[in-house]
Amino acid sequence: MIQYNILSLAKRFTDYESVGELFRGTKAETIQLTVAEKIWKMIIEILNQIAQLFEIEIDSFMEKLIADNEKVTKLINFNSLLQAG
Repeated sequence: MIQYNILSLAKRFTDYESVGELFRGTKAETIQLTVAEKIWKMIIEILNQIAQLFEIEIDSFMEKLIADNEKVTKLINFNSLLQAG
């Protein structure tokens, strides 16, 4: 209901899309974010398993992984941006 009210207000101000179209766009974004979150959780679980396998503290393992890898740092920053907006 809250989503409907927000989208109706957005439609009133922009009036270039129908409410149904706004819902379809919002639903697609929500599903995409959910899939990304599931993948991210799977990656974190795999890293936890690797840390346990090698008897390493997960915090120090993650710090080394992030600090030593520019691509991982970019991925984490990208994930933060997804959650923010």
